Amino acid sequence: MTSSTDAISRRGFLSAVTGIGLGVVAAGSGVSEGADADVSWTQPGATAGKTSWLPEGTGPTGELTTAWSVGETRDGSKTEIGAIVNGTVYAADSAIRAYDATDGTERWSVKATVPQSDYDDSMRADIAVPSVVNDIVLAPVRIGNENETAHATIVAVEADSGSKRWQLGVDSPKTFSPLTAYSDSVFCCGPALSGSNQSYVYRIDAQGSSILWQAPIDLDTPGQNTALVADGRVFVAETEGVTALDAPSGKVLWDALPDVNARNVPAVWNDTLIVWEAAYPGSTLIALDVITGTELWKTAYGGETIVAVEAIDDDRVYLSMNNANTIIALDRSDGSELWRETLPETPPTDDRSPTGQVPTAGLARVGSLLYAGGSTLDPTDGTIRSTTAITRPEIGGLELAAVVDERCYFHGGSMHVLESVDAAAHTDDSKVTPDENTPNSDTPITQPNSATTDSRSPDKRTETIPATSTEGAGFGLLGGAVALMLAGWRQRSS
Repeated sequence: MTSSTDAISRRGFLSAVTGIGLGVVAAGSGVSEGADADVSWTQPGATAGKTSWLPEGTGPTGELTTAWSVGETRDGSKTEIGAIVNGTVYAADSAIRAYDATDGTERWSVKATVPQSDYDDSMRADIAVPSVVNDIVLAPVRIGNENETAHATIVAVEADSGSKRWQLGVDSPKTFSPLTAYSDSVFCCGPALSGSNQSYVYRIDAQGSSILWQAPIDLDTPGQNTALVADGRVFVAETEGVTALDAPSGKVLWDALPDVNARNVPAVWNDTLIVWEAAYPGSTLIALDVITGTELWKTAYGGETIVAVEAIDDDRVYLSMNNANTIIALDRSDGSELWRETLPETPPTDDRSPTGQVPTAGLARVGSLLYAGGSTLDPTDGTIRSTTAITRPEIGGLELAAVVDERCYFHGGSMHVLESVDAAAHTDDSKVTPDENTPNSDTPITQPNSATTDSRSPDKRTETIPATSTEGAGFGLLGGAVALMLAGWRQRSS
């Protein structure tokens, strides 16, 4: 894969708006016109409320097999799928990457690099999981090392090409949270763009980077607190308590749980906002009324039990317990436990080769099924309908990231996509044949000869984004032998 790096120095931005540097490599024609996505997964958690629920969506049923997969990254970074929209998968590892959802062909990639004139060798640019608003792909970027953050940025690129749309950021030890896409905006928590120590929750115009409003919040680590949005309201967990704001204006609507260390707000649906309280040992879930902030119910797990909210629908809240091997369903109306089920997995062998294992991490409530790792369950009683083992990567494992258009998408140490055997029988002619030099280490146990494609092979085209501290980003668009370098910038706003 060819690449282009354009390190933008601070001096070049003294008379312009500042930001980090980006470089794009185009490997295909852009968003697929032929993919008829019935329901889009626009961001981590599927919706702005992080429900991981698509009631009108369709997932695979019956015996599953590999549709396609992408091998482990060359630098060992974890792959995170953020969105699947209009036949394209948008993911991040050391770069933002767009893949054809049909066969895994890489369309383009955008990578951040750190100019040596601005930072020492210990600094690197990390791109977080992307979200999609209409035709724009957006992601937070952090510049720093293992011990400190020096610069935080949000970057927006064109969904069909990876070309830079806009960017804003600030030199700060704080980072931006994952971005929540809602209507034509993105919402997030992050540092003050003025450079002060205050943290804010932002509403940002996805098309043009304008700060539509910003509201101060009490958070030392805003990058760890995702802002949820539902029915015109924004919900944020602060150092103590939870705040609801009006999405159009940023006006505070209510504050609740002032004496609770509300670690995060993992999901909201209909009239119920779920709050995860940092209560050790154990963990506590609190449900609030979204209109008033009134407590509806509280469910506590003591001892060594740690639960995480994974999905929510009209009737139930779905939890994973203790490393995702056990799934619990709570009644959304009162928090009582309805059922729990331990997921099966194939234990790994003790040799050094990759081993077949049923993934247990990641939940998605799609159509009539609950997808839990490599298993499907009846959401009403937890009955396991099917399981699929996948040869796990050497590093990182696999976690269910999304279920869209009759396919299950896994990320982690590699990226793996499953579909039903019946669907595969109708699409075999269109699958990509793996290169003989590409290790086929992700083949599921159910079909050892399934096609695998490694989109990171050297003949693919990759884009790089040089990142700078107080200045903007430079974008390079590389297509074949032609390189078009576009000056980058970073917009600052206080």
